[in-house]
Amino acid sequence: MVNGISGIKEHTREERWIVVEKLIPLWKKKFGENLLGIAVSASVARGEDLAYSDLELDVFLREKPEKREEQYLQRVFDGMLIEAIYHTPEEFLRERETIPPHWHLSASDRWLVVYNQEFFDDLLMKLQKIQHSRNDFLEAATRGRYELQESFCKVLNAIEMKNHKGISLLLMDAVLHLLQILSLINQQPFTTFSQLISQAGEFKIKPDRFNDLLDLLVNGTYQDLEKVREICLVVFGSLENIFRQNGIDLYKDKLDPNLPNRTVVWPI
Repeated sequence: MVNGISGIKEHTREERWIVVEKLIPLWKKKFGENLLGIAVSASVARGEDLAYSDLELDVFLREKPEKREEQYLQRVFDGMLIEAIYHTPEEFLRERETIPPHWHLSASDRWLVVYNQEFFDDLLMKLQKIQHSRNDFLEAATRGRYELQESFCKVLNAIEMKNHKGISLLLMDAVLHLLQILSLINQQPFTTFSQLISQAGEFKIKPDRFNDLLDLLVNGTYQDLEKVREICLVVFGSLENIFRQNGIDLYKDKLDPNLPNRTVVWPI
């Protein structure tokens, strides 16, 4: 325990692998013949884990537990966060037949197989057969349009109220929604959450003054509320133009509640 903190502790890569080796027989005991394969993911799989990195795994089963709270594992063990998601291969592939909401991060993930390489070889072959078109990515990008609208309006309301204390979190939230959409438009996922801003700055397709918006967060200059307002309005309007150039009017909604919600905007 360091400075009275018991839930946070530094770990080496070797220590994480010791935990993995302890988990494998425990999962075999828990699931028996139901267990298909286990792989380490995220920073540990990329070989980029640092002192405080967590340990993430994917566990594949023939059948998942029925109760939602039993469909994953979360532990803090010896100051290390451990998270594992339980999947069936059918569910996993079906989810990826469309572009899932977490694509902006999960699409760059990789596996280090620790149990049943043959199973993962077969699964990866099936994954490679799933292809998405440019329009598929544009459609997926439109699904976050209402959250984007809401988050940017909250920023503008904070500016209207001269809410200097609240502007930082609201602006961060708006930028996060924007980055997810731009990741899809560019068909380029992020490798890790900590690299969102630096990697987003390299996107080929991005709104006018986008880098200025990122600089507000990086440099902490969001207390100039009028500057924030000016940049946000330009960025938001320019993003709408990017979609319009691809035949999509993001907010062409009809007021009539008798009509269904537009869950996906189709290019014209």
